[in-house]
Amino acid sequence: MVQLNERNSSCETLHKGDSDLNESVDFLLQLSTQAAWKREKRFRLVASFYFATTVLFATLSAYLYAQVHFQGRFGSFQSGYRTELEPAKHLIEVEEKWFEASPAFLDDGFEYIPEREDGTQRLKYVGEPSKEIDHNWEQLHWGRFFLLSEEEARAAWGPDYTKYWAPREGGYVAATTYARRFGRRSTRSKTLYMEQSTETIALSICGK
Repeated sequence: MVQLNERNSSCETLHKGDSDLNESVDFLLQLSTQAAWKREKRFRLVASFYFATTVLFATLSAYLYAQVHFQGRFGSFQSGYRTELEPAKHLIEVEEKWFEASPAFLDDGFEYIPEREDGTQRLKYVGEPSKEIDHNWEQLHWGRFFLLSEEEARAAWGPDYTKYWAPREGGYVAATTYARRFGRRSTRSKTLYMEQSTETIALSICGK
């Protein structure tokens, strides 16, 4: 009887040990499964983020490419800027011009205008003040000033539109950006050569 009881006790101890071991194994497996699930979840989140940003940047790149390549050769010059006078936008036409006769300088600082390869004379825009230079600049000015009605002037310039009124022309005078820049150039020319200055026109009533 004593031996039988000892054997039963040993079996119970072994069974209990196996049960504890199985529980430990199950617990470790559960922890491993949870860790693997968390890793997979983090991986999916990271992959989703990279995928979303890739799609976003690809879409943005395609949009910018389309804006550049399908807008036209001259870009916004063909349709005008949003800030420009609305009633005049449909009249905008692009005219391509070559501007040449820029000065060059020798090693000693002497300024000169390079001759054309075919030997023909260039238009003169720089140098000592002369009627020829004034005439050439006036030709660049020509056609870049235009008149606005009172309604158009008020829409373009706001309450201060009245200061652009030109009685002789009978309207409100506006000009393109280039014309205003040329006007500033002419004014500077008069300032530098007060005594020799010829009759260069620089309208001061151009729109801002």
